[in-house]
Amino acid sequence: MKNKHLVLLFILVLTGGLLCRNLPFFRQAAWTTGLFKTDTAAINKVILQVPGQPELMLLRDETGWLAIADNRTVPAPGAVLDSLLGAFAAIRSLRTVHTQQPDTLGLGADRRIVVQLFANEQLLDRFSLGEEYVEQGRPATFLALNGHEGVYLAEGHLRHYFSKDLAQFRGKTALMFPPETIRSVCLIRPDSMDHLWVRSDTLPLWRHADSLLNCPAARASAWLGLLNRLNGLPFADGFDDSQADRLEMARIVLLPAPGEADSAVLRIFHVLPPELPEDLSILRKNKSGIAAWVVHSSQNPFNYFALDDTLLARRICRALLPTQ
Repeated sequence: MKNKHLVLLFILVLTGGLLCRNLPFFRQAAWTTGLFKTDTAAINKVILQVPGQPELMLLRDETGWLAIADNRTVPAPGAVLDSLLGAFAAIRSLRTVHTQQPDTLGLGADRRIVVQLFANEQLLDRFSLGEEYVEQGRPATFLALNGHEGVYLAEGHLRHYFSKDLAQFRGKTALMFPPETIRSVCLIRPDSMDHLWVRSDTLPLWRHADSLLNCPAARASAWLGLLNRLNGLPFADGFDDSQADRLEMARIVLLPAPGEADSAVLRIFHVLPPELPEDLSILRKNKSGIAAWVVHSSQNPFNYFALDDTLLARRICRALLPTQ
């Protein structure tokens, strides 16, 4: 082969290599490396340590995923965990970064996000996420992998997948079905007899089961409308189960039409001294997460809600009783 042919062949090979390295199509396939080989289906516990937040544990049991932090447990939607584990499985390395100062890459204790993944209490992987970066126009994140020397530049901006806290899993919806679907209301109060009303399909009223305390349909509809105002209340984290039985003011059982939804139980608590100071501004300043009235719903069993509106609380506690 003549020298000019060798030179031409060298130029072609060099040009092809440069194209493969820099064109997005080739670069995606040829210059990224998967960092993890863990089977995500085997993972049943994830621990996330995010700067400035309590440690968050995501735990899978026979009912699904739970989120646990600060001795509080709430259900975690499966879709959120699918997104998180999918992001983990897709992590790929663009290149290795050789540095003696990982703190400058956001991998110091005050900035890094630490992720631990377990299967039946056995640690499978542990890695830390640092600052997000742009590598030749491509989003990337600095990543330190437990047991590996150096730091990887991983493909994609990854911090938002793993920057979770308990508040993201706590729903503020007290009632999961529309109040207009309710067909019976039972009021249970410690200081009086129980009351049961059933919606009449033939008359514009709700019939009382044991007396003449029937309720006109218009008044019942207005009361049911009040229940919508219980959705979106702030959490009453200063209230706990130890106070519930002592401070319960009313319990209301709501039954929808058969087959439409499960029943719901609302519990209304009146918080009094010594649990509640006379000056409520103290609680607001200290962010104690409690109010003069607290609401609990069986449809959101992991949370108590703070209700500051005394008039609304008293009207709900009376249910369909005649106004005095």
